Amino acid sequence: MDTRQSAMLLIMNTTTIRPATEADIPYLIMLASVMHAESSFASVPFDAEVLALTVIRLLDDQQFVMLAEIDGRIVGAMLGAATPFAFSHAMMAQDVALFVHPGARGRLVSVRLVHAFEDWAKQHDCLQIRPNVSSGCEAACRLYGLLGYRPVGVSFVKEI
Repeated sequence: MDTRQSAMLLIMNTTTIRPATEADIPYLIMLASVMHAESSFASVPFDAEVLALTVIRLLDDQQFVMLAEIDGRIVGAMLGAATPFAFSHAMMAQDVALFVHPGARGRLVSVRLVHAFEDWAKQHDCLQIRPNVSSGCEAACRLYGLLGYRPVGVSFVKEI
């Protein structure tokens, strides 16, 4: 194994993906505030209470709320849900949010979170995973493309 492979293995081994708990909500709020500030949603007011209630609802409904930690510090999160298609009883998985703190990017954290989401979606009998990319499209499109996803449709926004 060469030095680069050893370094990559070390990077991957220090990242832990684990389910979130209600005790993690304050850390999720801090992480989400960073995400919000750099996203296309920055013009929409950020409400920590609303986010906390959203996370609690997802946890209560046994939906997907996973965290990425490096050396015990939360550096990323992915939230998602299984839902039926509007026209079928078949299920699909949709993400609610995927974010990795800028200081932890480039360490495969988002790849590991998406792989965990894929495993969860399979366990919940989802036929498709439909991530929504509404900010940071260049990086997210590259990520999902490398993971075998294909683009479908486009997202629009208009301030009113």
